[in-house]
Amino acid sequence: MVFRRCLSILRNEDEAQDGVQEIFTKLAGSFDITRAESPTAYLWRMATNYSLNRLKRERRSVTLPPDPLDSSDMERDVDGKVLVEMLFSRVSPRTRELAWYRWVDGLTWDEMALASGLSVSGVRKHLAQFVAKARKKELP
Repeated sequence: MVFRRCLSILRNEDEAQDGVQEIFTKLAGSFDITRAESPTAYLWRMATNYSLNRLKRERRSVTLPPDPLDSSDMERDVDGKVLVEMLFSRVSPRTRELAWYRWVDGLTWDEMALASGLSVSGVRKHLAQFVAKARKKELP
C-alpha cells in the first residue's frame, strides 16, 4: 500500500522504493501502535507526506523546458503550476494533504476523513477555507 501510494504521487518506481524504505525505517524507531488512529491511515498519511515533500524539494531545482511552438499553452501550464506551488507553499501540511486527496486523488469526503484522521466535517471546513482564500488570493 505504501509503495503504491508513493508511486501514484512520484511516478517513479525507484523513488517510490526509496520512500518505502525511509518510511519503514522511521516507523521502526518511533511508531507507537497505541497512539495511531489507524495503522493503515497512518501509513497512508506518511506515504503521502513523504511523496509531497519529495516533490516540493525537487521543484526547487527544476528548470523550465524550452518554449514549445505554441507558447500560449506553455504559459497557461506554467501559470497553473506557479499558482499551485504558491498556494501549497502557504498552507499547512494538513491542508496540502487534504487538497491533494480531493483534487488529485479524487477521494470522497469519507475517504479523506479516514486517511487524514479528521471528521468529514473537519475535512470540509479545511477545504472550504482553503478554497475561499484561494479564490480571493488571500492566502497568508
